This record gives sequence, C-alpha cells and structure tokens, in this order.
Amino acid sequence: MQEDCANEDSGMKNIPLFSIDPRCVIPDLLHMRIGIVNRLIDGLLAESEDRDNTKKVRNLNAPSSHLKNIVAAVNSCGVKFEVWKEEKNGRTFTSLVGGDCRTLLQLLPDRLKGKLDTRAEHMTLLL
Repeated sequence: MQEDCANEDSGMKNIPLFSIDPRCVIPDLLHMRIGIVNRLIDGLLAESEDRDNTKKVRNLNAPSSHLKNIVAAVNSCGVKFEVWKEEKNGRTFTSLVGGDCRTLLQLLPDRLKGKLDTRAEHMTLLL
C-alpha cells in the first residue's frame, strides 16, 4: 500500500489509517451523484477560468465574466453557490448536497446555453 501511495496510481495521497476490503464497501447513488456533479462543475469552472485568462492575455483590463456567468447560472437554479481562491488548494467551491445536485442536473443545462465555449457546448450540455 505504501508503494501505491508513492506512485499515486491508486488515487491515494496518504496511507490509510486502517484497511477496508473493497468488497465490503457498498457505493450509494447519492454519493456517486454528488461526486459526479462536483467533477462536472469543476470542469465548467476550469473551462470558464481558462476563457477568462485567455481574454486577460489579450487585454489586461478585460473583466472575468465567464466564471461569474457560470456562478450566476448555478445560483439561478436556486442553489447557493460560491467560488473562491485558496492558497493551498487553488480554486474551490461550495459543497453541494444531494438535493442541490438533483436540482442542478434538472435545471442547469438550460441555464448554461450560450454561456459555454461554442465548440464544446452541445456535448457539455448532454452530460
């Protein structure tokens, strides 16, 4: 297990305090949904930050509008959502609960139309 942590192939950063046999773990739909939605939102935020940074390279006075548009779209679904910078972890965002995830999966695709990169918008909204 120490070797797995050293080369990070197993997804572990540190050695576990105790060992749990994976056959004894039962994944549940709620936590899988939260994990998937968190990954999707993280991807949306990363893409919008990239677009904002590209815009700032061209014009230093350009506003950071893409990230604000994504946050506004999530908030318009009735979900309290904020993004902030941390020194240690970089960008982070509000943790979502199960009901918020379900709401976002239902409402967010319609609210994101026209706010994403046109080359990837169709495939992103299908997710």
